[in-house]
Amino acid sequence: MNKSIIALFSIFAVLFTAPFATAQGDIKIVTVSMERLFDGYHKSAEFRNRMNSVRTEAQTELESRRNAFQQRIAAFEERREGLDNPLLSDDRRADLQRELQREIEQLRAAEQELNRWQQARMNQINQSEQNLRSELIREIREAVIAAAATEGATVVLDTSDVMGVGVATVVFSKPELDITDRVLRQINRNAPGL
Repeated sequence: MNKSIIALFSIFAVLFTAPFATAQGDIKIVTVSMERLFDGYHKSAEFRNRMNSVRTEAQTELESRRNAFQQRIAAFEERREGLDNPLLSDDRRADLQRELQREIEQLRAAEQELNRWQQARMNQINQSEQNLRSELIREIREAVIAAAATEGATVVLDTSDVMGVGVATVVFSKPELDITDRVLRQINRNAPGL
């Protein structure tokens, strides 16, 4: 929410100060859709594929760990059913109860470890995704800045829905101000298969 407010104030500041351009020169505004750029960047597809693969691998490993844990629980249940055996001596029943109590503690510890592993793995995946996304955005941003400089622009406004409410921050701009397609061509010029 704070980023949205800051973005709005920045846009309003630019738009309301534009008529009062200083001796440094006129303000030239161009627009770009960062969302379209991110979605259209060839490295974004690689990024999505890589993250899907990492998530699938983590899910497979989690299922394997859960299955192993469930097998331990099933084995415990079988042993616990042995307490009902009327042929057990009182001493053997007491020994079995102590063993089962230790197993319960071990199972609880194993369940906690499984939950810790799952949380740590998800945090690791999320951090990796955030780092990779930030790198892609940095690359796109550099291309936008270069294209804007070529156009002689002093301000670039994002026409994407940065507030996430279904309405772009820039409600209207002339299509000729949009440099998204030019930037897309630039960032995809080295795409494999081109």
